[in-house]
Amino acid sequence: MKKWTLFFVLIIAVQMSYKIMFMLAAEEESALINIIQENKDSIAIKKVIETYYESFAQRDSNSIMSHISNNFSAILKGKVVDYNGFKSYIESWLKDTVDISIGNLNILKLDISDNKATIFIKYNFNGFNLNTLNDINVIHKRQFALVKENGSWKILSVGN
Repeated sequence: MKKWTLFFVLIIAVQMSYKIMFMLAAEEESALINIIQENKDSIAIKKVIETYYESFAQRDSNSIMSHISNNFSAILKGKVVDYNGFKSYIESWLKDTVDISIGNLNILKLDISDNKATIFIKYNFNGFNLNTLNDINVIHKRQFALVKENGSWKILSVGN
């Protein structure tokens, strides 16, 4: 009787170890999938920011706005603006600014959580303001909030 009890205990132990190993493998696979998805999102977010700034250099307001969420909200010049307000601001700004170049775009920090992300960047901005007739040569730091809408990352807000 003791032999049979020990035999059953051994069989149960072996079966449980396979279940535990399977559960651990499933957890590792899930973690790997999350890392892969985060890397895909990270690459996509960086691409959104890069093409957003390339659109400034090309003075293309439609391309700039293609990266903006319809739910956009930010404070510009002390006023809260939505998508349409931002579009008007960009169009006016592009009329007043020429010879735009963006360089040394660096990602300082990127946090992704589900379908939301924040990215903090630093870049060099050069241009010429037609109103003041002055060159613009500055290093900017900007923070963006992004949201994934219909599978694509969009800029939800811009801040300093």
